[in-house]
Amino acid sequence: MSLPFSFPSSLRRARLPLLVLVLLLGCLPFVVRALSPIQATVSVVATDPNGYPLSYHWRSSDGTIVDQNAPTTSWTLPNGPGVHLAYVMVSNGHGGYTERRVPVITDGIGNPLTAPAAVVLDAPAAAAPSGESVRSRITSIGQLANGATVDLTDIPVALRNVATGQMFPPQTCAAPPCTVKTDLRGEFVIHGVTPGQLAVLCAFDRSSTLTTCDQLNLSNGRALAWEYGTAQPVVFGPNDLVGSALGADGRPCGGISRYFSAALGGASVGELAATATLLDSTGAVLQGPVRLDAYGGYEFLANARAASVRIACEAATPLSVPLPAGMGASGGFIAASVMSNVAHPVIAPPTAAVPGMTATLANGTVFKGPLLPAGAGSLPSDQQFVPNRFFSFLGIDTRIGSCQYYKAIGGVQSCDAQGNYSGAISFDDWKRSEKMSPYVAAGGVEHTASYINRVDLNLTRRHHLVSYNANQTAGYVCNHLGPTVKLVGLDAAQADADTAVSAALSGNNLVACVAMDYRVHPGVNGGKPFTRFFIFGPDGSLLPSINLDFEDEKYVPGVCVACHGGDHYIGPYPEDGSGRADLGAHFLPFDLANFAFASSAVSSTLSESAQEPELFQMNQIVAHSSGATLMAQALVGGWYASGTPHVDKTWVPPGWQDTTNNIAWYQNVYARHCRTCHVNMPDAFPIGANAVHFTATVCGGYHGHWRNHTMPNSMVTFNRFWLGGGNGPDQLTPTEKWASDGSIIVNGTNCYLTTAP
Repeated sequence: MSLPFSFPSSLRRARLPLLVLVLLLGCLPFVVRALSPIQATVSVVATDPNGYPLSYHWRSSDGTIVDQNAPTTSWTLPNGPGVHLAYVMVSNGHGGYTERRVPVITDGIGNPLTAPAAVVLDAPAAAAPSGESVRSRITSIGQLANGATVDLTDIPVALRNVATGQMFPPQTCAAPPCTVKTDLRGEFVIHGVTPGQLAVLCAFDRSSTLTTCDQLNLSNGRALAWEYGTAQPVVFGPNDLVGSALGADGRPCGGISRYFSAALGGASVGELAATATLLDSTGAVLQGPVRLDAYGGYEFLANARAASVRIACEAATPLSVPLPAGMGASGGFIAASVMSNVAHPVIAPPTAAVPGMTATLANGTVFKGPLLPAGAGSLPSDQQFVPNRFFSFLGIDTRIGSCQYYKAIGGVQSCDAQGNYSGAISFDDWKRSEKMSPYVAAGGVEHTASYINRVDLNLTRRHHLVSYNANQTAGYVCNHLGPTVKLVGLDAAQADADTAVSAALSGNNLVACVAMDYRVHPGVNGGKPFTRFFIFGPDGSLLPSINLDFEDEKYVPGVCVACHGGDHYIGPYPEDGSGRADLGAHFLPFDLANFAFASSAVSSTLSESAQEPELFQMNQIVAHSSGATLMAQALVGGWYASGTPHVDKTWVPPGWQDTTNNIAWYQNVYARHCRTCHVNMPDAFPIGANAVHFTATVCGGYHGHWRNHTMPNSMVTFNRFWLGGGNGPDQLTPTEKWASDGSIIVNGTNCYLTTAP
């Protein structure tokens, strides 16, 4: 039997006789009570403008929440302090989906943390998967008057090595050809592909007959994604029917959410959308039904007998779109159609600024969402209707894939069919394994720094880093809430920054701690060191996901490689357990120019100048003891070219010094919004060359939805760029001038932010 107290050390050392101990215990109120967990009641206020009945699905960042179809549910929170998030997905059965969240901060309330039983990390998976990963897409660029683009959904795809004839995926299914299918973005991912010249085989009519539709060249030692590869979208002829259908609110019917995958009808991909069916004059089906893409688009091969297209979305009344006479034979663009009885449900706010979602504790404490101030349509990110936009450029993982990743790197022992794991390590287990405080080994020095990464996430971060040799480095950062700002993307006042840092120093407002290590694991990865990621909740338990900018929960490892890079990662991580332990990821340099620091009013030791020596040491570790990219090494070397711990924030790589405009753009735009992550990418942003598709990813104008306005890929950074660099200089004018000088503008000479999907 355990007691909720411990004896003073003096009593323990005295070795008192049993009788004395009994007498002592008899003087105490010998009542053993189980410590009650923190309970919360979570509620959402939602109405539908058409009066449709609403359905509810619940998730939580940690703890245990009851997923019931009701506007109110119960949530058991973990012990200890921290920030915990409850999420609800509200749907109206007619294609409308709205996600909301509410935080509960348990600082100063609830039960103290209890140390879990120690768990020894399992060895990472010894057998490295053969081959690399390929991700590409099948996109119909209609050669039509309006240049319509549709991401083709559910197209069977396979790859064939041109030299050897080997097929991928392997032809082991019951009825070959074995294929994968494109998703709502037109993407497909195939793992374990042998490098070489590859033929992309597709079945545009969604049959089992494959024909060559493209060529890819997969290099050895690096995964191939459409961001870096040579794959081009498929160009269809002018006789294809291309169209789109949107809900009454201007958004596509249905939803895409990996976090709520089960709620949206897919255990792994979480995709649900409207369908389109091509009909003849009698109403007989000619083609389809096919799912509309993530933007509401659809495409059919031309059919002379086609008379209409029927759009269906859940229980909404089907929409019939008649085709002009002869259009079925000649093809063409079908104007965007609106399903008037399809709309996302409206969340009724109790006040003008706070959506109607609350969490109430047993003691009456009420928390309201969202955690960060909503833009209410005023933020640039609010104008982007693309789902899962941020921290997703390299891939969006599932809960099943996240568990398989943890299993591959030795963090959990097993995974069930839903991605729930067992035998997981704790934060303390990881620290013990990697020899971080309080387990620092002889010769190790743990460096620390506290700051706000105002440009990237606007989180208050307490970073720890230790290195024992060039092939053994470990670090973790505990993320606390950042300072409050009027608009997500602006700089906070110094007083607000001081408040945020002070809270973090007291251990308050902790969201999660992200841990990384870089070392050799015997028998794994050919004996070469590699980087691993772990996410630990405020109570020290292993978590599969994290919400870094409070847009949405994203699963490991994709949420990490979004900035840390992944030479061998093309998301999503395989759900079948065949994924690599080595993602080819890297530690990030510490960019002081993009940080905010506490003033002397908080602590004389936490100012920027006071922490420069520690950050200098930490940057040296990143550059020389963590497998850094050449770009990261060059960046750190340039910052400290003087040989002192004082960083040169004005340093510009030699390749950018050819014109005044290049220097100004590098310092004012690229260094602020791009450099932090891009120094870690497989083919990092060229120092002295034009960036392919730069203006599409940032400024728009590309023919494919999937590339436009995808950068910056953090919501905070995205808003900072379009709002003018936080409270800093204008970003658009120098960008437009630099891009124009570089002759890489895709469409026009100006950056613009579209509001259409």
